[in-house]
Amino acid sequence: MNSECEVFRTRWLDNFLAGRPAPARPEPHLMACAACQAELEAWQNAAAAVRRWGIAPAPQMQEATLVRLRQHGDQLRERRRAFQLLTAACAASAAVNAATFRLIWSGAGLLRAWLGWPAAAQGGIFAAWAVAPLVLVGLLLWLLGSDPADVENFLEGFHG
Repeated sequence: MNSECEVFRTRWLDNFLAGRPAPARPEPHLMACAACQAELEAWQNAAAAVRRWGIAPAPQMQEATLVRLRQHGDQLRERRRAFQLLTAACAASAAVNAATFRLIWSGAGLLRAWLGWPAAAQGGIFAAWAVAPLVLVGLLLWLLGSDPADVENFLEGFHG
């Protein structure tokens, strides 16, 4: 699921939970995205099936579900903002790397000569400088990544 799908589904779910009707004409994303069409159809079929059963959920269960869904939507929005900041940081890092390439290469050569290391060390020093932002981005992605415990925590409130 790409970010456009995530935005569409979050907005659609927010409107559904708020009791707002679906738009009169379909959104362009929905017309072009088979995955969102299938997801929306599955949600609508599930809601229709529940209505046909004629079973009303307990008010506490309904409220708890709505609260958890809103919290989950808030978490997704926060996560998206974090990824946008990460994207901006990556772009800034790439610009700095491009602007300082020659300076770092020369500095690595001076450091190599000062330490008396072999010529291959200059490439190693430069590679370490070039890889450092990638390692940082990888670490940030890992920290922002989803945790399987999120699903357990989400469902935990319904078991007790």
